[in-house]
Amino acid sequence: MKEWKCSICEKSFRTRKELYQHKEEHKGSNEITKSGKIRKEFTCQYCKRIKLTTIEGNKVHEKFCKLNPQKSVVYNTGKKMPTEQREAISKKMKVHAKEGRLHNIGQNRWKCEPSYPESWFMKVIENEFNDKQYIREFSCGRFSLDFAWVHKMRCIEIDGEQHYQFEEQIQRDKRKDKFLDENGWKVLRIRWKECYNDPKQFIEIAKQFIDNGEIVSFEKRHKTSTEKRNDRRQKYIEQMIVKYGSFAYDSSGRINGSKLPSKIWEERLQCIEKYDKTKFGWISNAVREIGLTRKVIMDTCEHFGIHWRTKRQNMSKIACRKQ
Repeated sequence: MKEWKCSICEKSFRTRKELYQHKEEHKGSNEITKSGKIRKEFTCQYCKRIKLTTIEGNKVHEKFCKLNPQKSVVYNTGKKMPTEQREAISKKMKVHAKEGRLHNIGQNRWKCEPSYPESWFMKVIENEFNDKQYIREFSCGRFSLDFAWVHKMRCIEIDGEQHYQFEEQIQRDKRKDKFLDENGWKVLRIRWKECYNDPKQFIEIAKQFIDNGEIVSFEKRHKTSTEKRNDRRQKYIEQMIVKYGSFAYDSSGRINGSKLPSKIWEERLQCIEKYDKTKFGWISNAVREIGLTRKVIMDTCEHFGIHWRTKRQNMSKIACRKQ
């Protein structure tokens, strides 16, 4: 009678079905891998390590074992560069060394496409400037100039925000300015953020610099949100003074409602007289139609002693207090 043996524990079974049922018990244990390979306890012949692993895993360990006298060592050799490529690189490096730009090879910008500020300034030069004989990315020593008028020894640099945020870039610009000053160059640096907010002023400054060599001081036109808000408030105050005359302010700089002129209160009262104060939502309708704020309408009602809350609003207010 034929017997069926288990390849893991070498038990014998009468039928194949019994063997398959027995192998299902091995699947949940560590004796079989996911790929179906058998795990057993193997001993390394060099370091005598005992570990539950497969035959292939034990062979790999013995191949790279530290005590194996003939162990295989893997080196990250990489690819060898052909002689033709090496000769071509050496020729380019010799040319760069003669031109004085070998130190920053890999970081140069002679093959880069112009940025948006640079392309914008190129169009400005074509349309607005009288002298259009400039060179873009001119190599001066080990530095590159954005726009250089070599016959006049003048250059213009368009600086992005990275020139004012990173210390490495700031120090590099200082070394660049010092080198150009020592060699007789005049430099005009234009911050792109300020030029974007007021282009006409900076175009005029750049034209005067190239034509006359004078660096004209410019006014800072870019304002913060708080400065804009203060300007709007000051403008509103001036309009109110022209319309109603001078009126008082409190210590925080706000308009003191108790000392407002009577003309303002009367005008506000005339605006809200047409609304029925007993109807719910009359303030919202007034805000949409008149343009006054909710606080101004409520202050006007309290100033003249008008009962502006409806029964529904009073009931909701009482309910909130009870809670």
